[in-house]
Amino acid sequence: MEAAGVPPTLYNHENYVKSEGGILEGLEYFDAFFFGYTALEAKYLDLQVRLFHECSWEALEDAGYNSETYEGLIGIYGGAEDNIDWRARIILESGEDGGGYTRSILGNKDFMTTRISYKLNLTGPSYTISTGCSSALVSIHMACRNLLAASVTWPWPGGSI
Repeated sequence: MEAAGVPPTLYNHENYVKSEGGILEGLEYFDAFFFGYTALEAKYLDLQVRLFHECSWEALEDAGYNSETYEGLIGIYGGAEDNIDWRARIILESGEDGGGYTRSILGNKDFMTTRISYKLNLTGPSYTISTGCSSALVSIHMACRNLLAASVTWPWPGGSI
């Protein structure tokens, strides 16, 4: 901490909470073709969004649902941190032009759940939550509340979900 310029009075304080950034490994193995992306699109796709694609697919597999044939609604709730460093690096380092609009959408975490809903054929609610440090917990809370509300009001007239 001292080498980083943090004064000992700060990190020795009883209320100090050490924070370290996580390292996401193996992201170069993202299967762009499997999720319907070109290699160039995958290059611009935010790393968190790549990982969320994979986790979403694994969740469907673990639950035993095939989103292409399931007739009910499957929703997705999630959140990610704004990855400004990723977007800046892609824009600065890339000699290729992926198109400003395309690049900005692929590098933007705000479209994460709707992009995954589209790619995985999820027809239920799709919410990307951004509340700062509590996005994951708020996403879980909203999903639980919507499941509870659904169990009270569904099955829908004319068919079940």
